[in-house]
Amino acid sequence: MSDRQPSDQKISAQSVSKQINIAQVHSLTLGEETLRSPQSQQEYRYRQMLLRKVEQWEEPILAGLLDREIRLLLDLAERQDAIARYQNLAYESREQMRQALPAGTKAIAKFDELGEGGTLLILGEPGAGKTFALVEMAGVLKERAEKDGNLAIPVIFNLSTWQDAKQPLEDWLMEQFKVQYGVQPSLSESWLKHEQLILLLDGLDEVAADRRVACVNAIAAFHRGHGVMQMVVCCRLWEYEQLQTKLPFDGALLVQPLTSAQIDRYLTSLGDRVAGLRQAWMEDEVLQELAQTPLMLSVMTIAYGDLPMDALTDRSPIETRRRDLWERYISRMCDRKSPLAYPQSKIRGWLQFLAQKMVDQSQTVFYIERIQKHCLSTIQNWMYVLIIGLIGGLIGGLIFGILFELTTGIISSLIVGLILALIVKLSRHIEPYEAFALKLFSWCRLKQSLRSGLIVGLIVGAIVGLIVGLGRTNLISGLIFGLIFGLIFGFLVGVVESLRTEMINRQVPNQGIWASAKSIFPIFGLTLPLWIVGMWTIAWLQRKFGVGTESALHPDEFIRLGIAISLTINLVSHGSYACIHHIGLRTTLYLNRHIPWNYAKFLDYCTQLILLRRIGGGYIFVHRLLLEHIATHTPNC
Repeated sequence: MSDRQPSDQKISAQSVSKQINIAQVHSLTLGEETLRSPQSQQEYRYRQMLLRKVEQWEEPILAGLLDREIRLLLDLAERQDAIARYQNLAYESREQMRQALPAGTKAIAKFDELGEGGTLLILGEPGAGKTFALVEMAGVLKERAEKDGNLAIPVIFNLSTWQDAKQPLEDWLMEQFKVQYGVQPSLSESWLKHEQLILLLDGLDEVAADRRVACVNAIAAFHRGHGVMQMVVCCRLWEYEQLQTKLPFDGALLVQPLTSAQIDRYLTSLGDRVAGLRQAWMEDEVLQELAQTPLMLSVMTIAYGDLPMDALTDRSPIETRRRDLWERYISRMCDRKSPLAYPQSKIRGWLQFLAQKMVDQSQTVFYIERIQKHCLSTIQNWMYVLIIGLIGGLIGGLIFGILFELTTGIISSLIVGLILALIVKLSRHIEPYEAFALKLFSWCRLKQSLRSGLIVGLIVGAIVGLIVGLGRTNLISGLIFGLIFGLIFGFLVGVVESLRTEMINRQVPNQGIWASAKSIFPIFGLTLPLWIVGMWTIAWLQRKFGVGTESALHPDEFIRLGIAISLTINLVSHGSYACIHHIGLRTTLYLNRHIPWNYAKFLDYCTQLILLRRIGGGYIFVHRLLLEHIATHTPNC
């Protein structure tokens, strides 16, 4: 197997030369100084972050189920007939365009041959090694970019999150840059515009079937508008062949199934440990078919490795055998940890819930802070609303109770709880509020936020006016007080809502929620002086026009009410909103036995079992096939 390694090194000088040519084209396109030399501090920081993120993708994938010896077995063949320009040829002519490449040839070699603006399609059966080929390519391109700051940056995205059939690929890419890499649209838009990226797009087959052709068209439209930018797309062979529209790419590769000689050589190299498996494989046609993909061969050696030949004799159909294989793999991984930190039945149940929601929401990487309420049933959603109302009510009641009196605290808890419950019911997403970015301030966004904030303020003001009018003064004075109160309250809520944040580069689980909690303090520092000024204005207007002077506040009440209202506004602001709703959602899922209480600890434990892998602050299943198996099959345990 060592004789294949030199072929991966022959193209290094040529590939670097071609990449430099691409950088020169970029420089001419910009018509300014050298592409990123000198770079702005922010751009350099994000460039380095992107390169680290690529490495975070590379390490868990390459350290997954396929060991290095199996990866060296991967052979490639050209499939030029799979791209659009050759679809009108006669079938016999297209068959002639299928040619096996020399053993040991890597996908990066073909990619470099395509040169500037080259586009490559990688096809293969499930588990054949498409993603491994893509990630290995990303590793080579990353190393080149680290050595030369003028080279394009390789970035990996999974197309499974492309859900809007009418959305241009460029808009989707900017969204994914923000979610996956923490890069704001202004910067990613610049990189895309000046073609400073190499796009590595995995999982075309994971796009919903009714949107797959639209996704292909979006990729083609993007390619026409960005002719210099290099692209690679991976897709399962069967799903791609069913498409009526093909990608207008320059080249296509097929990851070949393993040959019997390769499988036998690999099993023989493992020695007596897999002697029973090797003997069973030689006599069992179903095992021979299953072992043709590197992934399933690797899983076999783990699940069946120490079993005698008699234990592997089975006449079941291939789908039953494949399911049994994955079940044995999961059990074997759990058996490695004795005793288990969690019962195996709970591990399977919690992972199945996670897998089902990831499939439903087209997720590849799971972030704890990105859990949303649409994973709840109707009954669970009402439970979630109730829990949020209770949390907000307890906090609001505690604030007003300490600063004023018990009765005020009880009334306030009801108001705050109802407001938060209403917001929860109307809201759609929990968005972590991470790091302030004043440069993202927008007058347009401020106008929109003020409009919604004033609506909330008028509702709150009406409630407060009724309470003040019935409890402290007459109804008219109370309503006037409540109107001004609500306008100021709504104004502050609108200002807080308009504040934009810059997503952070997540390196630990749930980092977004912890960052949201930290954002509470600067918001409190902003709203407190504004509220005191606003309440002083109310008191001045009351005395000026002689309306409701009996309800005017004393100076000491300015401070107490200012603190109370500022803290209350924090409850509906981005940071507190994200924290409270996340706690409420996690509590709801825990009470319904969908997740453990310490979710990060459990997910980290599953990475030790080699069922999941960590990518920065997120988690992926070790392979899409394992995700699909767990999502669709009831645990045996």
